[in-house]
Amino acid sequence: MKILNKMESWVNKLDTKLFGKKEENYQPYAGKCFIHILFAALIAGIILAITQIFTTGKDTEETVETIAGLVILVIMIRDVRRGLKSVTGIGKKIGYVFFNLFITMIAFQLAMYAIFLLMFLIVGWIILAIIFPDKGGNLYEVHHADGTIEKVKSTRGLMGEEILNTKYGSINPNDPEYKE
Repeated sequence: MKILNKMESWVNKLDTKLFGKKEENYQPYAGKCFIHILFAALIAGIILAITQIFTTGKDTEETVETIAGLVILVIMIRDVRRGLKSVTGIGKKIGYVFFNLFITMIAFQLAMYAIFLLMFLIVGWIILAIIFPDKGGNLYEVHHADGTIEKVKSTRGLMGEEILNTKYGSINPNDPEYKE
């Protein structure tokens, strides 16, 4: 979490340079707002992606989007209110709100890129699992009906299931029909 502390520190320094020049008891809160919005956007994006994967209706997606948007708005208002108390002048207050809206847009972009990277890694892992399946399998002794015994090494199917390729065809060692 070192990088998050550096991001918060950088945003707080920028906040202080822009709004706290002549204020002696100015407290920068924009860094906390940035980090809170970043986490909220990450969580909302992951929940929305899961909702899009497992549902078919647009109403569900829109409901989740609305709730996530309202939660993010409440978090932003809560964090901006603290900073507004230490800023004097209506022009500075309006500027402070727009500054926080700008860093919120940056936080949304970072969250979007992080979710995209996560999905890219998951899809890459699935593709690699299909292209390069698990080669090392367990060694089984298969007793056939004609009395012969065959030693067979298990392999993995496309869905990760274990398969035994015998001289009479493929069997699933977890199938109750083939268990002793």
